[in-house]
Order: sequence, then structure tokens, then C-alpha cells
Amino acid sequence: MSNEKLPEGPGMSGKLFEATDRAILEALPNLLFVVDADGKFLDYHAPSDASLYVPPSAFLGRTIREVLPEPVATLIAEKVAQALRTETPQTLEYSLPMPGGTRHYRARFARWSRSVLVSAEEITLQKEAESTLRRNEQRFRALLENAFDGVQATPASSVLPPLAANSSL
Repeated sequence: MSNEKLPEGPGMSGKLFEATDRAILEALPNLLFVVDADGKFLDYHAPSDASLYVPPSAFLGRTIREVLPEPVATLIAEKVAQALRTETPQTLEYSLPMPGGTRHYRARFARWSRSVLVSAEEITLQKEAESTLRRNEQRFRALLENAFDGVQATPASSVLPPLAANSSL
């Protein structure tokens, strides 16, 4: 992803900037794509090719609609167009079917010259945790609503006095 070079500063060589660019990319866990105004994939960076929907040879030089399934392709193409038109960053959460199961992503789209830089963060674990939390909340709520015994919430610092036994029994 070296389409545009950073300007060289005083005492800085182009090789240092190239090394810095490479180090920054290697430190990022996100998938990065450069997409043109027609939705064509121009370049990419991935922590590993295994994290890609398809191999680079199947998407570089092809459009979003040629590569990704609907309705994801349309949603992403719309965000690319909005980022170019409005020159403001766009965000989209989407899911893709992958061999190991569905993966969830949060993508950010930012205009970069006459193209759009797309940074896609995998949020599958976060989505699974949210789903588990919702299920547990529903179970807890159902348990409380269907409990035959009374439930009383008290602060942890308070101590309830022992119940007095009825000696007449």
C-alpha cells in the first residue's frame, strides 16, 4: 500500500519512511483496502491472507460487486460513494460467510485522494459476547418473572436480622 508517499522531513530518508509505513501496516490487525470511485480494488493489506474473504488474485482489479455477496456488496459500494461525495468518513457493520463460520466486521471508509481507504476490523468475538450477554439477560429475566418465591434486592452492606421463630407452633 504505497501508492502515495509521505513527504520527507529534515534528516529523514525515503527508506526510513518506507520502513515506517511497513512497520505501521504490520502493527495493524485491520484489513485495509484501497478502492477507486468505480468500486475497484486497487490495493490491500491483510495481517494474513487467511483473513481475506477471497485470495488477492480473486479481488484485485475487480469491483466490490464482482467479489462480495449481496447485500453486503451494495452496502459497501454505497459507503465508498458517500465517502467520495461527502469527503467525510463513513462507518458500516456487516457480516460475511467464511469457511469457519460467519465473521462480523466494522469498516471505516475515508476519502484518500481520488480513492477510498477502507479499514475493516473483525468484531466477531465482540458480536458473540453481545449475543451471549443478551441470551443470559433473557434467561435471568425469565427466571425472576417465573419464580414462585419472593426475591428481595438489598445492599451488600446491610444485614438482615434473623427471622423470629413462632414458638406457638
